[in-house]
Amino acid sequence: YEDLFAEFWGPWRHQLSLGLTTWEEDDVSHRSDCHAWGSAPIYEFLAEVAGIRPAMPGWEELEFVPRVSLFPSLDATVPFLRRGKMTLAKVSWHSSNGETTVALRFEGVVEPVSVHVKLPGQPTMVTNSSEKMSFSCTRV
Repeated sequence: YEDLFAEFWGPWRHQLSLGLTTWEEDDVSHRSDCHAWGSAPIYEFLAEVAGIRPAMPGWEELEFVPRVSLFPSLDATVPFLRRGKMTLAKVSWHSSNGETTVALRFEGVVEPVSVHVKLPGQPTMVTNSSEKMSFSCTRV
């Protein structure tokens, strides 16, 4: 994934340079029917780069697998619906001298969330929290 990341985003960056705000159907007419798959780049970034995905139906548990090797720093907000309530996962990281500090916090969570955390070079850990979580890892 990391090896093909820049190439993967090439078509989307090109479309943004054309002033397009929705994914085009083809690169000849630049027409967009605003199909749901047009949001694929947004989903891809939040699920694969920021690393927030459901680990169980209804977002009862989350998987957190940030790809910290892609950017030296990142701030992302991932919205999801949990127990009928809009919830926000705030993901951030900052790298310095080969070390990356990763943070995850929730807004709109009343009960703790079980989070399956997988960071580079570390075993998967499961933590329950409704507060800010911080992790440190080596950037690969």
